[in-house]
Amino acid sequence: MSSISLAWGYGCRNAGDMAINYGFLDFLDQSFRDSKIEIISRYAPNQPEIRETRDRLAERGYEFDLLGGPIHYNPKNQSRVEKISALSGDSLRYTSDILRLDDIDDRFGSEMASSIQDSELLLFNGGNLIHHSPHRGFLPYVLAIMYPLVVARRNKTPYALLPQTIFNLEGPYEPILTSVLNGAEFIWTRDDRTYEYLKQKASISTPVHRGLDIGFVGCRQYEKSSEDSAKGNHIAVVPRFSELGDTGNIQNTDLSSVETSLKRYIQTVVDDGDSVSIVVQTNSEKEWVNNNMSFLQSTGVDIFESFDQDELCSFYAKCDLLVTMRLHAGIFGLTQGTPTIGVYREEWGPKIPGTWEALDISAYAKSWDEISVNTLHDLTLSALEQRNVLRKRILENIDERTTEMTNKLEHSMREVLD
Repeated sequence: MSSISLAWGYGCRNAGDMAINYGFLDFLDQSFRDSKIEIISRYAPNQPEIRETRDRLAERGYEFDLLGGPIHYNPKNQSRVEKISALSGDSLRYTSDILRLDDIDDRFGSEMASSIQDSELLLFNGGNLIHHSPHRGFLPYVLAIMYPLVVARRNKTPYALLPQTIFNLEGPYEPILTSVLNGAEFIWTRDDRTYEYLKQKASISTPVHRGLDIGFVGCRQYEKSSEDSAKGNHIAVVPRFSELGDTGNIQNTDLSSVETSLKRYIQTVVDDGDSVSIVVQTNSEKEWVNNNMSFLQSTGVDIFESFDQDELCSFYAKCDLLVTMRLHAGIFGLTQGTPTIGVYREEWGPKIPGTWEALDISAYAKSWDEISVNTLHDLTLSALEQRNVLRKRILENIDERTTEMTNKLEHSMREVLD
């Protein structure tokens, strides 16, 4: 029986985190059912996210082991004394794991390190973790994110990267990042812009493969709505006015024009006779809705709130159009064949434009600087007019890309394990 470790396992903070988990775990459940699978959580064993995630995985029918992570520092929920204590313990565990002090005394080291040492392959979960940005481009973050990969290198455990968005590696820590990336068996990208970026970097020698977000694999398809079109179109809107990683809100000077355009757009399509639902699938959207409740109520906009992937996929299947500033909202809608307009900030990386390019719908991805009420309205009319053509194109491209990706991924993994 082969043994595989997966790091990091995300919690249940939002449906996007769980989509990445579900996508790859569905793949493992189908292709590596006879393997021993251990999921290493981002969260420490004593945190409530562990219990909640374990319950969610059980509901899905998975029988994989979920291990608590080695990082106990949690600045949002700890007192000053607790932070100091957690940092001290984390530093000791990190040093022990990197220097392999558990070889001297098994009291040293973390459960994560033990899992990686015993594994035949470590898989680094997909997502948006590896980047160098003004908000996260500092050494503690880099070291924490790369922690399991460095442990794997120290223990000569083969490791590989699941579909990633990787950007802005340039900076003071590029040698660290490049060294770890070049130690991988292979790297999968989840958007076409990341693929081109890595292929053009002479410093990257690891095989790089073009894929899609692994969340596309775990989304179930639901029936489209058969509602009377005479009632107008149903448009879902997912706003996002937070920084990369939802680490804070965008400054008012940067968001005012786009926020104004979005509100005017909502008013315009309502005046056209269409219905609009604002979708809340993270706490960031919830905050925006609360701050703009008067406008939403006066406009007659519905609020749909869910952090559950299946509920969101089912909801988007009933929509005629989705306008989103969040990638995973887009993934949930696109897997249902729902035409989707993606709006992005350059700071968030290439995940939205790169994904839309992969699905041959790049005309419907617009940057923050390109957004106006007229732009959004024109794209809406175009998408609704061509909805059947777009639906066919989207579903065919998703099927082609995910099938190719999972087949190649299984083959690459078996080459390492056999």
